[in-house]
Order: sequence, then C-alpha cells, then structure tokens
Amino acid sequence: MEEFLSKSPERNILFNFEDGVEGWAHSSNGSQGTINPESPGAGGTGQCARVDVDNLQGWDCFVRRIDSPFLSGYDITSFWAKGDEKTKQLMIEWTEEDRSRWFAVVNLEREWKFYTLSPKDFKYWPDNPSKGRGGPKDMFNPRNAVQLMFGVAFGQTNAVAEGPHTFWIDEIGTLKNPFETTGPEIELEIEALSPLYKFYPLKEIVSAEIEQNQTFIEQNLKFRVPAQSWSVVHRPRGVGYQPNMKTRWIPLIYAKDKTGVIRGTLAYLYINHSGKYNKSVWGAFSIPEEEFLKNPALMSAFTGIVERIKEGVYLLKAGSREFSYFPDETSVQLGALVGNFSPEEKKILVRISVYPEEPRTPIPKDSSPIFRQEQELTIPAGEKESVEFIWEAGKFTAEAYNVRTELLKDGKLIDILVHEIGILPWTPESRKEFVTIKDGDFWLRGEKWYPLGVNYWPLYVSGMGRDEYWSHWLAQGNYDPELVEPDLKQLKEWGATALSISSGDKNCVRNTLDFMRRCRKYDIHINMYIGENFQLIKQGRFDLNDTLFAYDVAWEPSWGTYDGSYGNQKGRKGFEREWKDWVIEKYGSVENAEKDWEYSVSRGSRLPAPSDQQLNTEGEHLKYVCAYRRFVDDYLCRKYWDINRKIKELDPNHFVSFRMSIAGDVWQPASSYGYDFRGIAKAVDFLAPEGYGLNGDWERVKGGFFTVAYARYAAPAKPVIWAEFGMSIWTGSTFEYDRGVMEKQGTLWADILKMIYESGANGGFGWWYPGGYRVDEKSDFGIAPPDRNLRPAGKSFIKYAPLITKPREIPEPVKWFIYDRDLYCRGYKGFFEEIKDEFFDAIKSGIVCGFKTKGTGTNSINTPLVAVGNTEYNGSNPPKYLNAIFLHLRLKTPDGWKEVEKGKKYTVKPGEPVLATAVIGNNGEASWVAPANTKGEKGGVYLVSTPGSEISLRVPIPSDVPYLGDAVIPEFVLVDSVAPGTIRQVELEMSADGRCRFGEKFKFTLVPTE
Repeated sequence: MEEFLSKSPERNILFNFEDGVEGWAHSSNGSQGTINPESPGAGGTGQCARVDVDNLQGWDCFVRRIDSPFLSGYDITSFWAKGDEKTKQLMIEWTEEDRSRWFAVVNLEREWKFYTLSPKDFKYWPDNPSKGRGGPKDMFNPRNAVQLMFGVAFGQTNAVAEGPHTFWIDEIGTLKNPFETTGPEIELEIEALSPLYKFYPLKEIVSAEIEQNQTFIEQNLKFRVPAQSWSVVHRPRGVGYQPNMKTRWIPLIYAKDKTGVIRGTLAYLYINHSGKYNKSVWGAFSIPEEEFLKNPALMSAFTGIVERIKEGVYLLKAGSREFSYFPDETSVQLGALVGNFSPEEKKILVRISVYPEEPRTPIPKDSSPIFRQEQELTIPAGEKESVEFIWEAGKFTAEAYNVRTELLKDGKLIDILVHEIGILPWTPESRKEFVTIKDGDFWLRGEKWYPLGVNYWPLYVSGMGRDEYWSHWLAQGNYDPELVEPDLKQLKEWGATALSISSGDKNCVRNTLDFMRRCRKYDIHINMYIGENFQLIKQGRFDLNDTLFAYDVAWEPSWGTYDGSYGNQKGRKGFEREWKDWVIEKYGSVENAEKDWEYSVSRGSRLPAPSDQQLNTEGEHLKYVCAYRRFVDDYLCRKYWDINRKIKELDPNHFVSFRMSIAGDVWQPASSYGYDFRGIAKAVDFLAPEGYGLNGDWERVKGGFFTVAYARYAAPAKPVIWAEFGMSIWTGSTFEYDRGVMEKQGTLWADILKMIYESGANGGFGWWYPGGYRVDEKSDFGIAPPDRNLRPAGKSFIKYAPLITKPREIPEPVKWFIYDRDLYCRGYKGFFEEIKDEFFDAIKSGIVCGFKTKGTGTNSINTPLVAVGNTEYNGSNPPKYLNAIFLHLRLKTPDGWKEVEKGKKYTVKPGEPVLATAVIGNNGEASWVAPANTKGEKGGVYLVSTPGSEISLRVPIPSDVPYLGDAVIPEFVLVDSVAPGTIRQVELEMSADGRCRFGEKFKFTLVPTE
C-alpha cells in the first residue's frame, strides 16, 4: 500500500530538500539539534534532510510556516523517513490558524519507509491558546493548517530516550486519498468487535471457566484450552436498574492462568438496546479458527448460542436502582428491562429476588429470599418492556445483599443477572477515622499516613469510544461494581493506600459512594475531583465519609503564557484588568508603581502583563515583573481560598487542594508560568505538583528534589504529594508493545517513586491505572494491562510502596540556600538555574537541602522593611515579607450574622453599634506580633481602617500569628453607629504599628435600614 501511494500522481510535495534545508527554525529545551542536506534521498531522490540531536533532554524539533499546504481534496500528510538504532519514533505536528496543535507519531525503521497520516491520526495537543478545540468529536482540519513541525519529544515519541539521535526525512507533502469517497473519513467502530485495540493477547492460559450466572452455555462444557487466544476488553454487564444503560456485555467463558487468576474471556456476547446498533446482538469465540473447528464441544456451544440468539429475548438491564444505600434509605427500587428482538411476540416471566450476603451462584438450596416478586410480560416483536418493584426493607439487617433477576420462558430459565447491594457505613452515629494533617504529614489512626496510589479509572475503559469514555465510568449506566472489585484487590496487593478519582457530576454521586464502600474494605482512601460542584458534598453526604480524605478542586491550571495555553486559555493578557486594579490598590496609582519600578510599561489606559520574553530574560523590567508575580500570588490566594472556604462551610472534615500542573517544575520555561507555591500555600491544605516535566532519565527526575524542597519552604507545615506522573507506551498496537518502551516506563516510575521517598514527599498518584489504548488521547499511560499481568511500572510500584508508606521523619535540611525571588525575572526558575549544580551535588552526597529568605524567621517587629522588587518601602508600595488575606469577616445584621463579601452592601440598624468578627490569614513570610507582646517596640499588628475608609477602626490581634497562621479576632465594634439615611464605605487592611500597612484591602458598604 505504501509503495502504491508513494508513486501516486496525486501527491503534492511541499519539501523535497533538493535545494537544501533553509527556512527550518530549530526549537528545543536545550539540546542542539542540527538539520543538514544529505545524499542520496529516499526513493531515488537526490537529497534528503538529516537531523542530528546531540543530547535529547525534552524536545528537539524543526518548524516552518507554510500557507495553504493542503490543496482541495488533499487531506493526507505523506513523507519518507528512517531513524538510527536509537531513534524509533518521529513526531509530526500541524498548527492551524487558530493556533490549535495536532500531532501524530510514527514508528521509524532503519531503512526508508513511506508514511501516510490522515486527519484522524493526529492527536490534539492542549498546550495552545485556541478556544473550544480538542473536544471528543474534534479533529485536525487540514484546510486551516499554517505551520509544520517534525522532531522528537518526551511524552510524544515515547520510544525515544534521552541522549543523541539521528533521523532522516524526505519528500514531505500532501496526498489525495484515492480510496476516499465523499464525506468525512470514518473508522469502523463496533464495540467488542472493532477496531483491534479493543482486544489484547492472552498469555500462558492453562484452563477455562464457564460464567455461572448465564444461560447461553452449559455449565458442564469441557474443551481443550487453545495454545493461542485473545480477549476482548471487558465492558459493563448490564447489572443494576439505572438509566442511560445502552448495552450489555455477557462474559461466557473465562481464561485462567496457572494460578487460577482470570486473565480475560474466550467467549462473550454483546447486546445493544440503544443507538445506531439498537436491537442487535453479536459475540465471538476469541480462539483461532483452526483450533475452534477441531473442538466439537466448542462447535456445539456455538450452535447453542446461535439458537439462543434466534430466540431473541433478553434481560437488557436488571437489579436495583442504586448499588449502595444509606441505612435510612429502606425503600429500594428494583426493576428489569426486557428486550424482544425476535420477529414474534414473546410471553415471559420476570422474577426478582433478594438474598442477604449470598454468593453469586444459582439459587441457594438452603436459603430463601427475603424478597421475591415476579411478573408476566407479553412483549410485541421488536419492543422492550420493563417491570418495577419496591422492596420495603424496613431495616437492613446485613451489610450486603444480592439481587438476582431471572427471565423465564415456559418455566425454563433463559437469562439471569446478579449483583450486590451494599449498605453504606457513613452515618452521623458511625465511628469516624478522618485523615488529619500535622507538622507537614498526614495522620491516620494515630500514625503517619502516606497517600500512595494511582489516578484510577477501571480497566474496562480501555479502548472505549470517545463518547462512552467521556460519559464517565461512574455515571449511571456505565458503572459495573464487580468489574471494579478485582482492580481494587490488585491495587491493595501492590501496596496502594489511596486513589485519586474524578467524581464527574451529580449523576455519578451514587456510584461514587458504592465505589468508596468497596475501597473501604481494602483500607484505600480517596482524593476526589469535584471542581467547583460543591452541591455534590451534601448530595453524597461526603462530610460523614472517612474513606474520602480530600477534594480536588481544579484540573491542571497554570497561569500560563501571555496569549494563553493549556491551563489558562485566556492567557496572562486576559487578567490585565485585575492586574491594574491590584497595582492601584497596592501603589495608589500606576504612576506611583512605575516610579517604584523605574520602568514605564503602561499603554494609555492599559497596564499590560509581562510578555513571555520578559519572563524568560533578565533586564531592566525586573521590578515590574516582581510586582506582577506578587499580584498573581495574591490573586490565586484569594481565588482558591474562596473555594476552600465554601467547601469547609459544607464539610470541615476533609482537605482541599488541586492538581497543580507545572507548579514548581524546574524544567519549564518561566514564560509557561506555573503557579508559585508561595502564592497558593495559604489557600490549600496540601501542595500537589505534577511530574510530567520529570520525564527522562534520573538526571531529569532529580529535579523533583528541588520541587519538594521549594514546597517545604513555601508551606513547612503542609504535606506535598505528586498529583500525577507517568508516560505513555503506546506505539500502535495492543498486540505488539515495544518492550523497550515498557521498560522505559518502568524505569521512570521507579525513579520518580525513589525521588518521592528520598525527597521526603508524602506520596503521590501516578497516571494512570488502566492499560490499553485511550482513544481520545491516542495514548497508553496504564500500569495494569487488561489481563492484570504486571508491567514494569507495576513492579516499580510494588518495590517502592513499602518504603514510601512506612512512617518516617521529614528530612531536616542541613544545607541552606538563601532565596530571593525578586532577584530574577524568571522567579524560582532563575534561582534554580543559579544553584542547581551545587544543589544536585549536595543531593548526590546525601545532604538534605532547604531554602530560606531574609524574611524567614522574622516577625512584624524586625522583618526587613523593603518592598516587592527590593525597593525601599515608602508607604505607597507593598511590603515584601508582610502580607495578609481576609479569610472571614462577619457582620451582625438585622437578619443575623452574615459572611461579608468584598464589594457587597449590608444593611445595619441605624443608631446602633455594628458588631463584627474577623479571621485574617498571614500569607506573608514574617510572623505577626500581637500588640500585647511587643514590649514597647514598633510592629504590633492591628486590623485597621484605610485612609480612604469612611469609618475609623483599630483593633489589635489577640495573639501572635505565625506564617500561614490566622489571626482570630473575636466580636468587636466595627462602628459605633450608622446614622439614618447615610451610607458608609468601609475599607480595612492590616498594620504593623509604626512600621507599615500591608495586605489585602477589604472594601464593603454599610447601609442603614429605613
């Protein structure tokens, strides 16, 4: 096929390199790649391009802009390429006009090979400023392509390791697909049949087991297990009576290894009762044809299945409405949906029985159901009918029950579904064992505890279509609890103590509760992403749930590049109004600020954010950039504290944090602008960077030591975990994984887990559990393949889990580096570049390193009185080491006590004292000294009114407040009275008496009632 296409007259060659390689721009993160012409080229051409990379450490590519590269009807990207023995993959990337990025990866050979890539072969790369791109049905649009890039990159070309590389490329062009008819290209996707990535090979299978809860194959079937076979990836089995179920997968024969562990299925059926394949049934024996035909027992079973399919009536879904119930939810809805896909009317009987804690076997002979009801149905040809019952349990007397639904025709059992109902243990009266935090560690049951595990999705999501995957595995109709159970058992055996999950939306809450009930059996705790869906907390009664330990409230945000990128689509330019408001608040005016910075940047009414170049390079703009970094810190602290506060009002028992993307990542350019831990430390309960920037060998992974040390500096009393890390091993087939790439993944996991342990981090969650192909990402990050055999990454987890989860002391620094962010436009990146050699030498020698500043250990009396940017404090610029955020301000109003929000109006009784309470957080490095403890020195801290406030206030803090601590000010008189008919503008801030004013200015309005 490739040879035929390479000679197609309908090829439009864009770059043949016959005239050289001019015009290609180099892009890397430090390696020195070169591109040169070399003779001969591919397929008889005179020249090609040869690319040499001296020492790959991240990415090394060549890029060129090109207008209208795809002629009408030409949608295929084509080229010749080959690689040396170390360069097994090549990345091709197109950028569209809206700056969306789309890349594809090809496997290189030592000899020339012709490659073709259709639009569907390109994967969306989210690190770009485009808007609304990359959705489940989106794909690369060749009509809009404006830029081409090729090269090698960690995270994309996963078979390419660090070090030197060489590859050759020739005749890059576009091609008209000679086989394409009108309309978009369509990949034939039939669940449980096609494409091939929905299957995987079975290895070392020695026995078979018939599924007991099915009626399609006789239980006494005996046959010789084939030497070679494969399995479809398991899918939800139609258990439960939840809405939105569209299909039912029926396992018939399991394949088992010599230890008796089920590794897959040898035969199955798949029933569709919704969508484009509605009222269809298919299945397979995943056994080589020659072996199948030689086996009379299998041929007989096949004939029986065909006859059963002709019968045409099935349970489509059946069981209880929920898989778990709270003890006070004793009215249990039961039901079944039955489909008649035959051409004739069918009369059948549906029977639903409930048994307490009975095994999943045929109806026990020595036990009677505690509930049973049945109903006859007459179902017209091609129709579906449902039955529903209510089991009034009164009081649950067991921890779990089994619901058994049977379909009978003429007294004969023809179909069956069985599943478990669990009783949820979390009630107001139940004994609680919540995870706590103390002195930088998590604690559980009186011991230090370490959350170590994976980002969990079940194995059955592997190879799912985009729509099915994004409808969420915990959603109603997608969750199969008994397929999840062996996953949890395996993770517990590996040594996992916690899992990180996404809860989805309100339609996922009940299944999330059942999942947590199952985790509880294995003493596995949960970090749950809810975003800002705070209503889920009460809906799921999560405040009572001690299997949950934390809420994850944001998915990989960053402050990002100027124009926008993944993590911040608006870009820094999208927050210029907030930036200007902050400057006016802190400096009094833009003019004052520019005078302090000794740098003019305003453009009329605009106050631009720093450009990418200004963040990446040092220069006269330093003080301006320092002020901007302080603004970002304050903005993020307020944003995430408000989220934290809202959650804690609903649930004070669980922690709040989020996966912090590139925060603390020393290998990212400063212009990518990950969150600075200093800015968000006060707003969250623990820090959670991601480790994708560590992908490479140990020389790159060891950068995590700096990240952890920086986190400990920023939040000494708060834990630090790694929210995500990992790499994809996908090279094109679930049947032919590259062993070298799998070993590379295993080494990366081992190195990162070693770093977590040696750096004193508190744990982490690798990305992710389920092995196999992820369709929307064209990736495979999983460490557990669908057969549950160990990949090298899983072996690494097992090796390091006992070390990481054993109680230990946080390493105490013995070598200190003095840090001053305001010395660098690049922020902590500049500091890292300055100290990295000395830092890593110390780490290599086993010396624990820490960071401190000139403000570390100081207080409001003696902290250096300098402003942000290391300028002299003048009363109209923000102090460097003193800062504050209003956590709570409450007013007593005619309607009772109310939480005050900035900028809002509040009614008070005229002529009466206005009472208030306040909690103010210290998010500056210097501690606060209460006026009662100053011994006459300047610097006692007060809550005060600003000069622009229409009331006068001066209230001392009652006790000293450490860095990241809180000043809790009990009830005080905000103002003696507000006269009828007057409106008072109130603005408050903090003051170190006789030294400086500092922190957030909190403004609101008092309006007297009429």
